[in-house]
Amino acid sequence: MTNTFPMTMIAQIDDVAVFQTAAFVYDDIDDSAAKNQRTGYAGQSNYGELNLGLHVNDNALQVLDNRMNLLAAINEQLTDKSAQNEQHAAINRLHWVSQVHGKHIHDVDATTLNMAPLSADAMVSQQNGRGLAIMTADCVPIVLYQPTSGKIAAIHAGWQGLACGVIQETVNRFTDSGPIQAWIAFVSVRKIMK
Repeated sequence: MTNTFPMTMIAQIDDVAVFQTAAFVYDDIDDSAAKNQRTGYAGQSNYGELNLGLHVNDNALQVLDNRMNLLAAINEQLTDKSAQNEQHAAINRLHWVSQVHGKHIHDVDATTLNMAPLSADAMVSQQNGRGLAIMTADCVPIVLYQPTSGKIAAIHAGWQGLACGVIQETVNRFTDSGPIQAWIAFVSVRKIMK
């Protein structure tokens, strides 16, 4: 499944790659109303075959399997890219947050990986082998990267978080050592650092 996983690398700079994916894998989106009524796996709701959200009461085993398939697909794509140019380390941790439409920032380097994600709308990291996953529906995923410090961030920017200042709060976690690059996608972003 990983070689057909609906995922696109939308940016790569230094040892950072930004991915986007979607819960639905249909090639023809014209009949979206009918497709939204289909179920992906037995026991799943109408959130798509590749639902990555545990918070919508889909089949938790299938959602966790989808997350593992996502991690495998990311590593497979990075391996394919490294064969073309430079070597990339595997992503060994994919971090998720329970998004709350606020401005709390989770420092994934300061905590251990846990099955129960912390409540936050942004994550930051400076360690190799970390992936930061943000899910969106009608909100905007934003990825930040500062080459001089090596720090990365993934932000869930809904209107409430924007009003609270989630972007500025996240930028405040970076150093003054150089410019910060940003990517905005229209679908869930998978932000990776080797």
